[in-house]
Amino acid sequence: VLETSVGAYQAMRDIRRPGVTAAEMFEAGERVVKAAGFQGQRLRAGHGMGLTYGEGFDVYRGNNTVMQPGYVVILHAMAPAEDEGLVGFSGDNLLVTTNGCEVLNRAPYQLQAGE
Repeated sequence: VLETSVGAYQAMRDIRRPGVTAAEMFEAGERVVKAAGFQGQRLRAGHGMGLTYGEGFDVYRGNNTVMQPGYVVILHAMAPAEDEGLVGFSGDNLLVTTNGCEVLNRAPYQLQAGE
């Protein structure tokens, strides 16, 4: 589950550049999740960040918001394994630049037990 969510995050991060839509990023992660045998990402797989957390737009199927230099995006790919009660979740904060993206933080990718 963790490996799949990290792979989905990396796929979304790797296409992050000006001109790419939020939907295209979602679909890049979705392909990884489905190829691993999961049902697909639930809800959104990220969102904008500005003066408030979760500002501006969501990364989800059908959202045609076009990425522009200066946008800050939080990507959080999910690989749900509902039958096992597990959800893989990983991501970082990214700044869209003129050439692609810059990772603003590096979160540890590890398994954590939930309740």
